[in-house]
Amino acid sequence: MDASPNFGRQADRYARYRPVYPAGVFTPMREALPRNGPSNAIDLGAGTGQAAITLCNWFDRIDAVEPDPALSAHIPDRGAVCVQTASADQVTLPDHGASAVVCASAYHWIGSPKIAQKIHDWLVPDGVLYLISLGPLQIGDDAAPVQALLNEIRRDWAPYRSDAMMDWRPYPKLLAAHGWRGPIRTATTLMKLRWSGRQLAGFLLTTSAALACLNDKPDPEAYAREIETAFETAAAGADMAITFTIDQTIALAV
Repeated sequence: MDASPNFGRQADRYARYRPVYPAGVFTPMREALPRNGPSNAIDLGAGTGQAAITLCNWFDRIDAVEPDPALSAHIPDRGAVCVQTASADQVTLPDHGASAVVCASAYHWIGSPKIAQKIHDWLVPDGVLYLISLGPLQIGDDAAPVQALLNEIRRDWAPYRSDAMMDWRPYPKLLAAHGWRGPIRTATTLMKLRWSGRQLAGFLLTTSAALACLNDKPDPEAYAREIETAFETAAAGADMAITFTIDQTIALAV
């Protein structure tokens, strides 16, 4: 697996344009939580807090583990959230101290047999490892010019796709390859949003392919502004329907 991209290079856009996961995305996790387990959760690869913010609804403590200080600096200051600026293999957390470990759109970057074992050790028996995979976005039929521009951008960025994305393995298969011993099941849901052209561009600029492309430009920020302007123009000032398919993996510790 190739190294995780340096998402911190776009930390401001990441915090502004990556969507916070709504409560409904976590329904399978909540239904699987162990009875009488500790009210503690771990958000592994927390980014700028897109999952941790929502986890505050159900847990008294969330250890938000994020190795990139540029990203972790943006995690909102919530009483329940304890920010740990460290990598998954370096962070120190108590064994059997959490009812849930959440990894939102990150396990394909950080997962390994060692990390799977550490997660298992952090969880109480029957605790839940909950993996979220943010699938490709779909644009509503009323935004054809934006869709045409998105198709063009995807072609331009295709050579910059990472190995982890080109050789995508569904999370259940990845967990099995990493030696996860407990039962694994899956679910799927949709996340529906209304975005402006700038919001869509801002999100796209935080993807791994965009980061690699930006790194190849003599003036990355000028190129990013060009992308934002192009999507604003294509959207003609109107918001559009955006739909993400979210794959959910629920793995129990034994």
